[in-house]
This record gives sequence, C-alpha cells and structure tokens, in this order.
Amino acid sequence: MITLEIEGADGPLRFFSTSATLSTATDTALEGLHLETFLPADESTRSRFGGR
Repeated sequence: MITLEIEGADGPLRFFSTSATLSTATDTALEGLHLETFLPADESTRSRFGGR
C-alpha cells in the first residue's frame, strides 16, 4: 500500500493506492496491464469528492 498526501487550498487530501496487474488476460492487448487506483484515506477527503 502506498499513501499520498496533497496539500490543497482547503486542507490536505489523503489517499491510499492499490494496484493490480493482469497477467493471464485472454485478450493479448490486456496482457501485462497495470492498474493503480487511489482511494480516499479519510472521511474529510471522501466528503470533498462526494463520497458516501
């Protein structure tokens, strides 16, 4: 897990990152595709992006 904190005008934005790699995709164009997703790490960040 990787954490990311960005200082914004309204205070810090805190995220954590998850990643996945498709190594056995049936479509060769997707073989080895790496996906990284940043998700809110706290309620303040979540609410600033309209999360529930």
